[in-house]
Amino acid sequence: MEGGENRELLMQLELCGHFLHHRGGGGHGQARILRILRENGQLAQKQLQEMLGIQSGSMSELVGKLEDSRLILRERSEKDRRQILLKISSEGERFILQREKRRQELDERLFLPLSPEEQQQLGLLLGKLLAAWRTEYDGSLFNHPGAGKLKKGATICSNT
Repeated sequence: MEGGENRELLMQLELCGHFLHHRGGGGHGQARILRILRENGQLAQKQLQEMLGIQSGSMSELVGKLEDSRLILRERSEKDRRQILLKISSEGERFILQREKRRQELDERLFLPLSPEEQQQLGLLLGKLLAAWRTEYDGSLFNHPGAGKLKKGATICSNT
C-alpha cells in the first residue's frame, strides 16, 4: 500500500475516533461530573476537582453551570464550613438517564451499515492493528479511562 493510501486510512481512523469520542453531544465535562456524583454520592468540590484533574477556576465554572441548570446541589459541610459538598439532584439523575438512553440508541445504530460478517471482519482487523500497536508503542497511549470497555449491559451492535 502506498503512503497516500496509508494517510487516507489514518485520516479515516482519526475521523472515526473523533466521532466516537464526541458522539454523545456537548457538555462532556458536565456529564462526567454528574456520572461521578451519581456513582460516589456526595463529594467535596475539591475532591471532585482532584478526581477530574482540572484547575479550580474550571471546576468552579462547571459547578456553577450545573447548579444553574439545577443538575447538582451545592452546600457547605456541617463539619467544615470551608468545604463545599456537591451531590447530583433528581433533575441531574433524569438528565444522565436520558443521556445514557440516547447514547445507547445511537450505539445500537453505529454498525448497521455493515453486515454481521463485515462487522466481524472489522473487529478482527482492528484487533490485529491494536495488538501490533501495543507491542510497538508506549503502553500509556492506550490508558484512557473507559476506552475499549463496555458498561454493564451495553452492546456494540444489535446485529451481532
